[in-house]
Amino acid sequence: MCEYYWSIDGVFLLLLLNGILILNVPTEFFWFNGICWASSVANFTIVNTKNSALIYYFNATSVQSPVVDTTLENGYGCMKVELSAFLSTQIQLNEIASLQFGIRNELLTIAFEILSAFIVNLWYIWLLYYRRTSRTITANNLVPPLFIIAALSSVFWIVISLSYRWSMIWKQYGWPLPIIPINETRLLAMLSIDILLNWIIFFLLHSVFSRNGNGIAKVILDDENKED
Repeated sequence: MCEYYWSIDGVFLLLLLNGILILNVPTEFFWFNGICWASSVANFTIVNTKNSALIYYFNATSVQSPVVDTTLENGYGCMKVELSAFLSTQIQLNEIASLQFGIRNELLTIAFEILSAFIVNLWYIWLLYYRRTSRTITANNLVPPLFIIAALSSVFWIVISLSYRWSMIWKQYGWPLPIIPINETRLLAMLSIDILLNWIIFFLLHSVFSRNGNGIAKVILDDENKED
């Protein structure tokens, strides 16, 4: 009879939670209402500090241009920005109707890392579901959690670099700094929890692997001894 270990079932449940957390990362990135500046007046303008002729106008009852909505709400002046503005390769902040932030490579890298981590996690759930005994946990089965940790760690540092870059590009082009359109604190906390979760998965599987006497290697060694 196959001997089951509670740690395998525990890892299976942790992987399900891991998949949910991974899917929440892109929602933090791509679901946003726009970028906003704080203000305490009813109608206000944002003037470029390097060129006073460049101005962003915000009005509670009108729009700045036919393609960009600018509104005032709860003391904030906000503009709706399309995702294409973030997926550009160049930076252009002088025209409110055609903003470009030049962070396409970073966002595509994040998308690739998250997709890879989710696919590996999904495959790993399937693998452990059909291999639930300690006798099937081998050294190869310890690799996927480390791959996911590497992918999520990469995303973690890219988010930090984007937070710094966001402030730098606005100051470089002479504009007051708007609020970053994502909640980077919540996003970094979510990534940290997910990375920690994968370390827990790794150590749980490592304990099973150690208890298994180096997994498949022992079985192969036994077969070779029989042949001798």
